[in-house]
Amino acid sequence: MRRSVVDFAVDFAVAPAPRRDPTTVTFTPVAFAGAVGTFVLIGVTSSLFGPLLGTFAHHFAVSLATAGTALSLYYVGGVAGVGAGWLGVARLPGATVVSGALLTMSIGAIGVALARGWTVFAVALVVLGLGFGALATAINSLLARTMEDGRARRLSVVNAGFGVGAVAGPLLSIGVHVHHFATIFIGVAVLGAVLAASTRGLHAPAHHAEHSRHGERPAGRTRILVTFVVAYVLYEALESSASGWMATHLHRTGYSVTVSAVINAGFWAALAAARFAGGPAHRRWREGPLVLASLIGAAVCAAGALAHDLAPVAYPLLGVALASVFPMGVVWYARLSPRDSDGVSMVMLFAMLGGVIGPGGVDVAVAHLGVRVVPVALTVLAILDLAVFASLARVPRRRVARASSTATDAA
Repeated sequence: MRRSVVDFAVDFAVAPAPRRDPTTVTFTPVAFAGAVGTFVLIGVTSSLFGPLLGTFAHHFAVSLATAGTALSLYYVGGVAGVGAGWLGVARLPGATVVSGALLTMSIGAIGVALARGWTVFAVALVVLGLGFGALATAINSLLARTMEDGRARRLSVVNAGFGVGAVAGPLLSIGVHVHHFATIFIGVAVLGAVLAASTRGLHAPAHHAEHSRHGERPAGRTRILVTFVVAYVLYEALESSASGWMATHLHRTGYSVTVSAVINAGFWAALAAARFAGGPAHRRWREGPLVLASLIGAAVCAAGALAHDLAPVAYPLLGVALASVFPMGVVWYARLSPRDSDGVSMVMLFAMLGGVIGPGGVDVAVAHLGVRVVPVALTVLAILDLAVFASLARVPRRRVARASSTATDAA
């Protein structure tokens, strides 16, 4: 007997839907644009403190050394925020976590803008950092749970937003009068509130621990996780030390303050531009070789900065070399431990320590050996990071294949 179109429609309507991994995350175009905008925002905010230290010292009538603790206070909040973001994506919908973190940043920015005393200002900086840390962790963790097809491109583009913001921040601070820095932070607050609305297009169910038990975790998961933690601590130490010390190194070795600042901005611009190319590059090469090749390039560029005439070119090229390490490293971890997005959050948590350890270690080296040691320190960090990441090449292919197969079956 011939079946009607209605019969086929009914069969289709009642047919069981294909099974889907309950932890899969999807971003609508608006939500993805919001994620990019969020990373631009935290890039702008994080890059403002250096240019505005003198302004803070004058406005609050404190010493420059005291004003210099502003960035440390921001990162104290950032470390706490990483933990909050980690717990948040495990227990709450991703949209709730991201919008809450954006509003937290807005509250902190308003506090920074309106503070009349150093104590209130310091508390506001911690709140601002809390939102920053939660956003950096939550969004990267959520992107690591998106479909594998296009995951590298999404991570590269979103993290490129940070570099764009890091270039824009110092430009915004140029010409800001001592009493007008509040305008920038009011703008940060408004933009944070606007971006919070974009999370309505983010589908990200809570990633409870029981989801990980739907499939077998890859063998050697602890070793893989510890290796990535060490690798990311070294990477953050390298990036923060390079961005924090290159201008001083250039200026103390004969370049003008203006040239040094332009080259510093060029480092961030090159890093951001190269990250946009991460997706196309990943279509040709796997993430592991990309990370290793990038760190080899970083070591060469850092060593090149030892030569006075090469340094102005070597530092922006260092930004190009470093661009793929962070996003492709997340993709690499997701491939080796596909059911373990909690691990991404843990890596982000410890990676923050690199932003403290790296510049602090370079401080000690410069104090004892002089500013010309900066390129040497950067080269050593790049080589150490390369060695740690290279150790992952020994992970047996059969373990990776079994982990990926398990994740596919669970979906």
